[in-house]
Parts: sequence; C-alpha cells; structure tokens
Amino acid sequence: MVLIVGKNGRYEILGQFGKGGQATVYKAQNLDQPGTVFALKVVHYRGIKIEAVYDGETYQRYHWEYLLTSRLNHPQISTATDYGVDEDAKVVFMARPYVDGPTLTKVLNRKERIPVADGYRIILSLAGILDYIHSKNIIHCDLKPSNIIMKFNDPILIDFGLVAGEDSPAYMIGGTTGTMSYLAPEILDYELRDEFRYSPSRDWWGLGCIAFGIFTGKRLFKNTETKVIREKMNRGFPQKAIQKVLDGHPGKLLVNSLLERDPNKRASSKLELQKIGTYVSEENNHRSWHLRNK
Repeated sequence: MVLIVGKNGRYEILGQFGKGGQATVYKAQNLDQPGTVFALKVVHYRGIKIEAVYDGETYQRYHWEYLLTSRLNHPQISTATDYGVDEDAKVVFMARPYVDGPTLTKVLNRKERIPVADGYRIILSLAGILDYIHSKNIIHCDLKPSNIIMKFNDPILIDFGLVAGEDSPAYMIGGTTGTMSYLAPEILDYELRDEFRYSPSRDWWGLGCIAFGIFTGKRLFKNTETKVIREKMNRGFPQKAIQKVLDGHPGKLLVNSLLERDPNKRASSKLELQKIGTYVSEENNHRSWHLRNK
C-alpha cells in the first residue's frame, strides 16, 4: 500500500490518472475520512536536501495555492484541502476533492459538438465562477479547458497552481506565467505586464479563448511560441480570426467582447456577457457546429 501522510489525513494511492510537468496526479482515498476520494498532485524530490525542498518553488506554490484558495467556498470550484511534504515518501503533494468527469478539453475534442445554447450556458457558468473568485481578490491565471472538469452539464474549475492574489510573492506571477496560448496580450506586452499582472482581465481573456473553442471547435492559437503569438497580435489577431470564423454566428459579439485587446474595454462580468448574449437561445441549437470546417 502506497501511503502519503499530510496535515489532514493519510492518503492511500488508488491509481494514476494524470501527469503534467514534474507532477503526477493520483486518485487516492483518505483513510482518516472514510468514503472520501481525492486527487493527489505529487512531485518526488529524491536526492534533494529537505531544507531545499521547503524553500523550493513547488512547495511554495502549493503553500500559496492552499492559502489563497482557502478563501473560496463554491460548488463549482475544487480547491486544495491539504498540502505538504511527506519526508518518508520523499514527495511534495497537494490534495483536492476528486471530481469525476471529463475535462472540457476532452469534451471539445469529441466528434459530437456542444449545441450553441449549451455552450453559451457553459460560458456563463464559468463567468459566474470568475465573478466569485475575483470578488475574493483572487486571480486564477491559468484558465483553460484542461483545468475545467465537466460534471454532467456543469463546469468545475480545478487546479489553482498559478493562482495569484495581491499578497502573493511577485516571483509567482512574474514574466509570462501561464499557458502561452491562453495568455492575455497585456501579459505578453513588456510595457503593460507589471500594471496588469494582478488584473482579473487576464482570466476574462482566458474565458474568451475557451468561448472561441466552444463555438468553433478550433483553438485560437495553434502555435504556442511566444514570438509567433506576438507577431499574430501585431497583425490584428484575434479580431480577424473572429470575423472570419464566426461571421454570422450568434456568439460572435460575446467572443469579441472577451477577446478585446484593450484590457480596460474587455468584458469583465457575467452580467455583461448576459446582456451581450441575450439572443443566444434554444433556437440557435440547430446551428450547432457547422462552422467547424470553415
């Protein structure tokens, strides 16, 4: 039996279900809380002095993720419930409640497409989650389909690994922290980066990238190199892409409002999106996803 001991329980590993970067994600049960299942993100540190582990970036990020997300209590957010270093197992770990369901990435990769009105509801639901976390002075900083689990028809936001707040250490969100193809243009701009790195505007841009994918079946940026993305931005992207791919689509104005290049003019609330998208109704379901091959 593989056991990892934390502050809030002893976790028995049931199996691996994910891997990314240095971390491996396991499904685990907490032996001190019978019947509970957790997702355990684990990084091994063999060969490193324990002092360096506690001072290292992984532990510090887990510490701040746990600290900041402890402010959150929302049915569509799965936040950290435990973290620490198990010196016997030689791992740094983070635990959150396990959410059963596919990621939004997997849903979007399916052959069957989400109807327009259903996609609109998912976007509004995510906007409500952003409203909530921003009201707690927290920015997710890495909003993307792989960090969203679809539980039945509801999106659940997970993985706050790059979370930021006004009291976060500056090094945690310095430079171009985040997933390149979902980074807001102001974070890629050397002159604007410091002004907007704590701004919720970066999350709303991420939602715009997700909305583009939901309505078109395409990724906004296929090439994730910083240089390529900057060059495309300088050539009028993404507005040209929105005009071409979403021409005549009922979600065009909504996507445009979220992918506004100027962060001060970008849509930044669920209410704003509701006003823009009132015409996206059940009647649009017949339009589903014929734009996929445009």
